[in-house]
Amino acid sequence: MLFEESRFVRSFVGRVEPGDDVVESLTLLCDANDLSAATVRVTGTLRDVEVVRFVGGEYVPVVDDAGPFEIVHGNGQMAKLGDQSVLRLDALVAVNGPAGQQLVFGQVRRATAQDCEFVVDAREVLHVERRLDPASGRFPMTAGASR
Repeated sequence: MLFEESRFVRSFVGRVEPGDDVVESLTLLCDANDLSAATVRVTGTLRDVEVVRFVGGEYVPVVDDAGPFEIVHGNGQMAKLGDQSVLRLDALVAVNGPAGQQLVFGQVRRATAQDCEFVVDAREVLHVERRLDPASGRFPMTAGASR
């Protein structure tokens, strides 16, 4: 098991402007506030969504559609990959499809806000990093290091 503890949390609550990319906007928020470890929650409605899932050693598209998509559950982690902030946002979204309403789950790579709100809880004293694991092809969290 790998973990670090932080008793200090700074929270950001807001909305992503309609038409803005949710993943990019939240990443920029974290960069602008020098956050290197944060939990992200999102709610609302999205358009132009790309969702992928990790299958057989690679990320494969699950859906790439205009939507609209209602977020049933959206949760993610912000960490550093080198000097770059990286948001891993996993979501369960609902969309109307040929057979009625369908649910899609996976990692959100791109999503345009239609009506999207967020909560970002930043761990002030933690620095969380991701690194490529060549054996799996994934980018797991590595040992956290206090700032």
